[in-house]
Amino acid sequence: MLTILLTLTLAASPVEQVRTTYAEAVAAYRAGDGEALRSAAEQLTELRPGSPQFIYLTAAGAALAGDHAIAVSHLNRLAAMGLALSPDREPAFESLQESEAFRTLVTRFEANAAPRGHAEVLFSLDDGQFIPESVVHDPATGRFFVSSVRQRRIVVFHPDHGAKNFVEPGAHGLMSVMGMRVDGEDRRLLVATVGAEEAPGTPETQLGRSGIMVFDLDSGEPLATHLLPEGPDVQWLGDLLLVEDDQVLATDSRTGSVWQLDLGSGAWSPLVEPGMLSSPQGLVADGSGDGYYIADYTGGLWHLDRNTGTLERLALAPAVNAYGIDGLYRHGESLIAIQNGHRPHRITRLTLDDDGKRVHTQTDLAAGLPEFDDPTLGTIVGDTLYFVANSHWPSFDADKNLPEDLVPPLIMRLELD
Repeated sequence: MLTILLTLTLAASPVEQVRTTYAEAVAAYRAGDGEALRSAAEQLTELRPGSPQFIYLTAAGAALAGDHAIAVSHLNRLAAMGLALSPDREPAFESLQESEAFRTLVTRFEANAAPRGHAEVLFSLDDGQFIPESVVHDPATGRFFVSSVRQRRIVVFHPDHGAKNFVEPGAHGLMSVMGMRVDGEDRRLLVATVGAEEAPGTPETQLGRSGIMVFDLDSGEPLATHLLPEGPDVQWLGDLLLVEDDQVLATDSRTGSVWQLDLGSGAWSPLVEPGMLSSPQGLVADGSGDGYYIADYTGGLWHLDRNTGTLERLALAPAVNAYGIDGLYRHGESLIAIQNGHRPHRITRLTLDDDGKRVHTQTDLAAGLPEFDDPTLGTIVGDTLYFVANSHWPSFDADKNLPEDLVPPLIMRLELD
């Protein structure tokens, strides 16, 4: 609904016009000025092509301005993206309520909310307050590692032996645990960690800091801690990727940057300067050895050329939604995305053109399943995706408290072929 979309906080952008124009759109909506709203929203869709939020704003502006055909056209595009929206509850679309085309649209949005696809639970942990973020797999031992945001710990699970702590809560300076990667060759577990208010007991000196910790993959003993250089802004490394020559890439969703860490020297360097992206999340190698794909949560899907440092936004076919992506992975020539930024939450396949710079098809593999509650990160093993199905991020209240009756963490598996 527009009332929800208008509360969206846009992160920093290299184009400051996004912030300015969004503020104009909010003011126009509150004033009931359809033409001004549509104008601002159209500018926003030029800045963020294919953004469902801004397409929705454009439809709302058209409806308020009396251009019902244009409003319905934009809503049809959102329905084709597989989104589950409720425009019938939005005052901006009140003039369309009796339209047969609008009622058909409402039915399509409702149908999009129905569960699709199949995934099964691989295992569950026994603590609803755990708040998982990522799961990774060690092929040498068959073990899975699950990270906790709330409890600042890492759990290891083996199908034959169950679950136990791999790193105890807060041990060795461990903060909230976000993305992880297994380095099977050197037997290391790489961990993105952040000082988060969502984790009770986090020392005040850690709040707002972030870095990468390295643990022995077999014993759990700490090998190294590499904190980002302290700066004026809150840091939040969310996902990471190990590349050749002991280099680790990590996305910082708060500053909009992508960092590179040299594990040998401990030196950090920015691959993408702070503020260039709005909220980068998952990242994956492009398969050519020349660059990476980056999921910018509110800014779409990008390609980073490792040689030139050039950022290029991927083009999207009209029915493709590449916004609201958390985890991002490669499977063959396609990208697999865990998308929790819009309803329904889903695991979706993005098929690329031959040059890898345009998404021409989106196919949902699992969407709206009852177990899904903000699915986050995962890992692909062969042709199977293992992923966190219920991170419960939306359950935090304004004081970072959680309800007591949350479903314990579910790690699910989804066959990709």
